Amino acid sequence: MIRRAVRSTIFTTYLLLVLAATLAPLSSDMYVAVSGLDKIVHLCMFAGLSFLLYWSRKAEGEPLPISAVLFSSSLAGLIEIAQSPLRYRSGDWWDFIAGVLGAAIGGAAALLAATVKHRMHPRGAQ
Repeated sequence: MIRRAVRSTIFTTYLLLVLAATLAPLSSDMYVAVSGLDKIVHLCMFAGLSFLLYWSRKAEGEPLPISAVLFSSSLAGLIEIAQSPLRYRSGDWWDFIAGVLGAAIGGAAALLAATVKHRMHPRGAQ
């Protein structure tokens, strides 16, 4: 079993990487080469964020996956708002939608993983 402190560190590191990847001045050349790649990246980033948030906080009283989805979706929106005034970035509604969809997928995956784990290792079983 991974300790709560390690889970929190993994989540925090991932969160910081998401913020850096979405707010830092990066070249958009790779997105031009593959149409829609940035939407897939947003979906995957926020799926991971939602999943890791649920996983890192689960030990603190069984939070609902909806909390992780709402947090991740809100962050996706805030990032798009923050990108709008930046000269080297642009806010995009489709990126936000991809982030929300990813957050929902991550929350569903976290719930599925928790359900499978619970069925494989019920509490009190020896």
